[in-house]
Amino acid sequence: MIESVSLNEVSTEVMSLMKSGIFLNTRFGSIDNTMIIGWGGILFHWGKAMVIVYVRDVRYSYQLLEAANCFTLSIPIQTDLKKAISICGSIRGEGVNKFALAGLTTKEARTIDAPIIEQCPLHMECKVIYKQLLDKDHIPEDILNRYYSPGNDSMHIAYYAEVVDIYRTRKDV
Repeated sequence: MIESVSLNEVSTEVMSLMKSGIFLNTRFGSIDNTMIIGWGGILFHWGKAMVIVYVRDVRYSYQLLEAANCFTLSIPIQTDLKKAISICGSIRGEGVNKFALAGLTTKEARTIDAPIIEQCPLHMECKVIYKQLLDKDHIPEDILNRYYSPGNDSMHIAYYAEVVDIYRTRKDV
């Protein structure tokens, strides 16, 4: 059973789960991948309900996201997916099916060309409308020292994405 919900209905719930990890799923051509995001936000910008997610430019998901310009977020609400989150957050996806490795089942999203994770009961489908490479010269030193090791030029890209669909999936009883 699929139930459409609004961003307002789920924003607090989604943000409370961000720190423990949310699945960001991408597809380009026949390649599907997932990664874990722990930073992000929900906002209303340019007259649109949006999310902002951060992906480092060295991640495999970055390559797919740049090519596809859309993604899904599968939110593990009231599910015990800690092991799957750990696997998907620590293994590079190139040449690896992280979904299978983590015991996750994918399904097609409703409106965009990307997978969702069946074990997660809440899904957001998103289309990238703006992106910006973070400028390390404008990041406070304490944050730079904590999240960006010296000599490492890898930075996050902030993806602003319109939320085009939000829904809960439930198994019929």
